[in-house]
Amino acid sequence: MERTNCANTNRSIGKIRSLALGKVWESAFYYIPASKVWHKVGASSGEDEVSEFSAYWYHVNSLKFKVRMKNDFKKINVLLIHYLSRPIIYLKWLFKNPRIAKQLLIAQITFFRRK
Repeated sequence: MERTNCANTNRSIGKIRSLALGKVWESAFYYIPASKVWHKVGASSGEDEVSEFSAYWYHVNSLKFKVRMKNDFKKINVLLIHYLSRPIIYLKWLFKNPRIAKQLLIAQITFFRRK
């Protein structure tokens, strides 16, 4: 971890009031002009930045959620829409990013093997 010189940092203390608890929390904010910010790119950043990992788990978890629905009528409708839309989504990813399409197929296969 890189240390910075205290002369290069500006520290300001702010108070944050929690309305639910009625408490006042004190926190410090630092401004470091020479710092670099690195962040993880998530699925919510946009369609072009979907990773194989997030595509796989999104597909598996969405299937788990749909299968666990209590109402049979809703479950049939949701699964029907899911499987009717999958060829379109698969073809889209096949042309755009074949690695994502491969992960969608692997997710489908592993989902049925775990059942």
